[in-house]
Parts: sequence; C-alpha cells; structure tokens
Amino acid sequence: MNLKIGNRAVGDGEPCFIVAEIGENYVGNPDVACALIKAAADSGADAVKIQTITAEELYNPSSPAYARRKQNEMDLAHFPQLVQAAQENNIVLFSTPFDELSADFLDGMSMPVFKIGSGELTHHSFLRHVAQKGKPIVVSTGMAEQSWIDAAIEVVTETGNDQVIATHCVSSYPAGVELANVNAIPALRDRLGILIGYSDHTSTSAAAFASVALGSCYLEKHFTLSRTYPGADNSMSVEPGEFQAMVEGIREIEAALGKKERTVLPEEEFLIPLARRGVYARRDINSGERLEASMLAVRRPLSAIPANEIDTVIGMVASQDIPAEEGLTWEQISA
Repeated sequence: MNLKIGNRAVGDGEPCFIVAEIGENYVGNPDVACALIKAAADSGADAVKIQTITAEELYNPSSPAYARRKQNEMDLAHFPQLVQAAQENNIVLFSTPFDELSADFLDGMSMPVFKIGSGELTHHSFLRHVAQKGKPIVVSTGMAEQSWIDAAIEVVTETGNDQVIATHCVSSYPAGVELANVNAIPALRDRLGILIGYSDHTSTSAAAFASVALGSCYLEKHFTLSRTYPGADNSMSVEPGEFQAMVEGIREIEAALGKKERTVLPEEEFLIPLARRGVYARRDINSGERLEASMLAVRRPLSAIPANEIDTVIGMVASQDIPAEEGLTWEQISA
C-alpha cells in the first residue's frame, strides 16, 4: 500500500512521513507561520501543516471558543506567502480545513493532501466533499469508537478515493505517554486494510518512536518556535531542537528495523567459518572403524562437515586413517 504526497512516496517500504503540526501556533500572523515553516524544514520535517478555519462555519457565535478562533484566523490573502516559504525551504505545506469553503480554497491553492481533524470524523457530508477532490486524505481518529472509524473510512472510499491514511490519535492535549496506546496502529491496519499513521499529542518522543516501530507510515507532532509563545497549542508543542532529535531518532529506528526477511548479511559472512563449528576427530581414527559419538568432537572453526551433520556421521565408516584433531571431510567416510 502506497500513495504520494507531493513528490514523496508514503507507505510500505518508505520512510515515515513526518509532519510538523503548526496548527494555530502562528496565531494568525503569516510572518510567524513562515518562520515556523523554515524551522520545521531545518529540523528535518517532510511537511508542515496548518489549520484553515473560518470561525463562523466552525462555531456558533455563542461558543466560548468562537472569539479565540476568530482572533487566530489567518487572512487567506496571506496564504501565497506561506506557499512561497514552503517552496523556498523544500518542504510540503498542507492544511486541515474545517468546512467546505476552506477545503475548496485549499484545493485551489494546489494543496497535495487534505487532513481531516478528529472532530470531523462523523461529519460525513464534509468527508465526502473533501474525498471527492481525489487527493490523498489523512483522517484522524481521536475520540472515536471503532464503528465510527469504520464508517468514516467507508464514506471516503465509497467516493472512489482510495488514497487514505487513518491516523491513530488520542485527543488529549497534551496526552500522557501512558495514554498513547500505539498498539492500536497494527490493529487498525489489520482491520481497515489501509495505511495507518499516528497523530502524537504526547510531550516526549517515546510514543512516536514506538509508533514507527509498529508500522506507522505518517507522523504528526505539534511544533512551535517556543512553548512560551501565546496560543492554545504552543505550550504543548515541541521546539525545533526537540523535533530534530525526534526525527533523527525515527530515522535511526528505521535503519535498525531493516527488512522483514532474515538472511545472512554480507557483513556477517566472514564470521561464519570462524564462529560456526565443525566435526573433528577426538582421537586417531583408523580406516575401517565405525564412527561413534565418543570418537568425535564439535569445535571451531567450521570444518568440511558442519556441526548439524554429526548425527549423519555417527555410524558411518572411516575409509582412511583420520588423525586426531583433524576436521572430517565427506571423502574420509562412507556408509
């Protein structure tokens, strides 16, 4: 299973696609957003993600969150500035829309992928609207029963869009590492038969590392220039140095994971004759003697007859004299 986000292949056999989740940490300021984009690229992220929110479409004006969201909205006229910053820093930029108009705007800006937040998992008409655009779609699964996840993925795939990643997510900000439950990643993959990622809201890298080891092909981590900055998510985000250390750790884990097949590596081959054992004569063996276990030893280095063949050798007859401590060969014995 594979798909492409921009020019980057994501899925089986590919490095984990690592996303610096800016969210609202730019507090509506495009200059801050551009600084975050550059810092994310410098920290090793494959992509940076923001949120595209129209407060009137997301909240009833009486909601306590409405005013904050409205204050943090970015003027869409500034979006080309972010696109340019991403291009200059060779990093993928995409966004989470929360309404159809925002999704249409992002599609017009040639966003290579759409992210659906956990809150929209049951908003099936919105899922359908975004999926019908035919681009890869990442669906977050926080706060969800399995049946809700099943239904959401079905809504997406019924549009004919099979470019789907479901991200395991715990919607707690921040989430304690004991809540991460990353064992859900292989379980979701087995059940849904699609690519699975992880949206990490913990404050350390342990869950991210475990998720990659368990098969996550996509990872999001909240990212900030400083946890001291204002904004709802800055305080629970990781800073550039921490993010870079996480990326480096993930790449090291991927190198350690290697391939699923177990074979002898070229770097191991020279050790085989030194570390494997062979069959040796424990004493002088005369031609015509029938070989018994007491006459034989299993020792290093490997001889012509390996240790696992000793049961075959026992009971055979020496066809020539074999000196003590000599490694046996098949030419020296016969049935």
